[in-house]
Amino acid sequence: MLDPRIKHEDGYFVYDSGSEKDVWVQTACQEPLVGKVWPGPCVFPDFTRSEARSWWASLVKDFVTNGLDGLWNDMNEPAVMEGYGMLMARSTYEGMKLAEEQKRPFVLARAGFVGSQRYAATWTGDNLSTWEHLHMSISMVLNLCEEVCRLALMRRYRLLPHIYNLFYLSHTLGIPVATPTFFADPKDMKLRTQEDSFLLGPLLAYVSTKDDRESCEMPHKLPQGLWLSFDFEDSHPDLPSLYLKGGSIIPLAPPHQHVGEANRTDDVTLLVALDEHGKAEGFLYEDDGDGYEYLRGYLLTTYVAELQHSTITLRVSKTEGSWDRPKRRLHMKLLICVGTLLDAWGTDGETVQIKFPWWTKM
Repeated sequence: MLDPRIKHEDGYFVYDSGSEKDVWVQTACQEPLVGKVWPGPCVFPDFTRSEARSWWASLVKDFVTNGLDGLWNDMNEPAVMEGYGMLMARSTYEGMKLAEEQKRPFVLARAGFVGSQRYAATWTGDNLSTWEHLHMSISMVLNLCEEVCRLALMRRYRLLPHIYNLFYLSHTLGIPVATPTFFADPKDMKLRTQEDSFLLGPLLAYVSTKDDRESCEMPHKLPQGLWLSFDFEDSHPDLPSLYLKGGSIIPLAPPHQHVGEANRTDDVTLLVALDEHGKAEGFLYEDDGDGYEYLRGYLLTTYVAELQHSTITLRVSKTEGSWDRPKRRLHMKLLICVGTLLDAWGTDGETVQIKFPWWTKM
C-alpha cells in the first residue's frame, strides 16, 4: 500500500530525497504545504509536475523490485487538487513499468478522476456491510460518483446567492444558516425527531439515501403548508430531494466552475413558489463578497410575486443600499402544483409576467 502523505522528518530517506528535488505541494508563500495526517506532520508530492511524477516512479521502481505484483494507492484524495488521485495512479503505473517492462502493472486506487481507468482500478474505500454502502458501491465501481459530485457541485453554485442570503440573515439577525426541519412548524412534535432532512431558509433538503431505499422511495414528512418539489434537471438517486416552501422566492446563479467567474451583470434567476393565496416574497443581497466594503456599499432587493386574473406578476417592492442596480436580465421560474415549471425573461428591476396556460391549475 502506498500513501502520498510523506512524513515531515529529516533523516527519512523519502522526505529527504523529495526535499532535495523540491517535489512538494507549495503554499502561497512558496513553502512546502504541511498537513497533519496519521504519521504526524506530512508533506505531499505535487503530481502535476513531471519532476514529482518521475521522482515517485523511481521510488515505486525500487519498491516493486522487492517482489511485489501490484500496488494499492490509498489516502490519495486530498483537497489540494481535483485530479490528484489520477496523477498519483499514473506515476505509480509508470514506476511499475520501469521495474518490469514485460509485466503488466496492476494498480488499485481509492480516488480517481477522468482518465484514471488508464492507470488503475478503483476500490470503494472503507465500506461497511450495510444496504446504504451496497447501494453506493455500484456507482463507485463504475466511477459514476464523479458524475454525482459534479452534479452536487453544480447545485451548490446554483444555490450560492440563496446561501449568501442566509449568511446575511445570520449576520444581521442571528438566524442559523441551516436549521432543523421543525423550525418550519414548531408545533409539529413529529418533526422534532426527524433527522433525514434540514432547512436552508425556505428550502427543504431531504437525504438521498437511507438504508436500502433511494430518496424517491422514502416517505417524506413535510412541515405544514405548501411545499413544491424541484431540481435543476439533474435528478439522481444519490442527490437530495429539494422542496421550496409556498410563498417563497429564492435567487439562483448560473452554474459557474468557480466563484471567480461570477459577475454582477450575470443573469439573475428567481425561483418562485406561490402560497395558497397566490403570493410569494423573497430577496437578493449583494455586496463585494469579501472584505469590509459591504459597510460602505451593498444592494438589498426585495421581490414580490402575485397571481391575479391568471397572470403572475413579479416586481421589485423595495431596495436598500447605496449600490446601483446593474443592467442584467432576470429569469423568472415559477413552480406550480402539477410539477410543471413555467418561466419568463425580463430585465431586473422591471415587471416580469407569466400568464397561466389553460391546462394548468394552482
